[in-house]
Amino acid sequence: MTLTVVILNYNVRYFLELCVHSVVKATQNLQAEIIVVDNNSSDESELVKQLFPQIKWIQTGYNSGFPKGNNIGVEAATGKYLCILNPDTVVPEDFFSSFLAFAERHPNFGIVGPHLIDGAGAYLPESKRGVPTPFVATAKILNLHRLFPNISFFNSYYAGHLKRTDVAEVPILVGACMFMETEFYRQLNGFDEACFMYADDIDLSYRSLLANRKNYYLGTLVGLHFKGESTDRNIQYINRFREAMLFFYRKHFKPNFLFNNGLRLGAWIFANFKSRQQTRTQLDPTAIFWIGSNELRFTEFSSILEKFAVRVRKIEPNAVHSQTFSENEQNLIIFDCKNVSYQQILEIMQEKAHPKVGFRFALANSKVIVGSDSSNSKGVVLF
Repeated sequence: MTLTVVILNYNVRYFLELCVHSVVKATQNLQAEIIVVDNNSSDESELVKQLFPQIKWIQTGYNSGFPKGNNIGVEAATGKYLCILNPDTVVPEDFFSSFLAFAERHPNFGIVGPHLIDGAGAYLPESKRGVPTPFVATAKILNLHRLFPNISFFNSYYAGHLKRTDVAEVPILVGACMFMETEFYRQLNGFDEACFMYADDIDLSYRSLLANRKNYYLGTLVGLHFKGESTDRNIQYINRFREAMLFFYRKHFKPNFLFNNGLRLGAWIFANFKSRQQTRTQLDPTAIFWIGSNELRFTEFSSILEKFAVRVRKIEPNAVHSQTFSENEQNLIIFDCKNVSYQQILEIMQEKAHPKVGFRFALANSKVIVGSDSSNSKGVVLF
C-alpha cells in the first residue's frame, strides 16, 4: 500500500461525506486506503460508510480527542505514506499524487503541508507557521501581526517572510492536513495524547525538526478547510485552547512565572475574541448560480433553491471564468460535486472570492448542500 489517509470525524456527517468523496476521487489511481475514525458522533455520521463501502471505519465509542483519535487511525495504517486530514476539508484530484511526487524528490522530509483556503476562498495563514517561541506566540495572541503585517518581527508566527504560493521549508504546519511517512509518524510516537487538541500539530511539527527532518510548505498545492466545523467556541474551547498553549511551552521551553501568567491572560483574551466571532452561516442570496453540466441535477435542486433567491441560473463549469457578478447584491455559487471536478471548484473559488460571493457544495451522493462563509463561521447544511 502506497498511501493511507486518516480522517478523524466528530459530528460533521455531511462535511465528512464531502471530504471522503473528494479523497476517493483523488486516490482512485493510487494504491491507497482511507481510514475514518469516528469519535462517538451523535449525528448519524456512520451512514457515510454505507455510501463509501471501500473505507475502513473505526468507532472509538467515546470522544478521544484529536491526538488519540488520529493515533488510533494510524495504528491500522498499512501505507508507506500517511496523510492526516480533517473531516471538513476538500482536496483536488491531484492532491495526493502531488504529495507523493514531492516526497520522492525530498527523501529527508519530515512533514509536508498544503496551501489551504476557507469556505469563502480566502487564504488560511496558519497553512505555514514559525516556531511559536514565547514572544512569537504573544505577538500572535495580541494580534500584533494584524497591526503590523509588513514587519516580520511581529509576523513570524505565520512565516510572513514567505509568499502563500512559495514552496519552502517551514518549521510548523497545520494539523488539518499533514503528509509524512507512516513509519516516521510512528517513530515520533504520533500526536502527544497529553494534549487533547489545538497544540498537537505544533508539537508534532516541532518534534519533526528535533529529529533533524525538514518540514515543507507546498504553496502550489491548494486544498480547502472549512475550519471549526467540529468545534463550538464555548467556555470549554477557551479552556482547552489556553491549556494547549501552556502544554506546548511547558514541554519544550522553560517559561518563568511572569510568562506563565502573561500567556494565561493573553490566551484567555484571544479565545474569548474567537468565541465571539463564531456565528452560524446564513443563506440569504439575491442570485444563485448553479455550476454544473447536468440538467437533471439542476432540475432536482432548483425547486429548493428558488425558495432562497429571486434568480436561479445554471452555468457550465468552463463558462464561470468569464462570468461577472454584481457587487450590488449577494451572489451564491453552488457547485454540483457530482459533475464538476474538485480541481475546477477550488480554482473558481480562488478566482471569484469576494465579500459579495458565497460558495456552497451540492453533495454527489445526498440531496444536501453544505458550505461556510468564513473560517469563523459554523457551516450551513441545506436539504
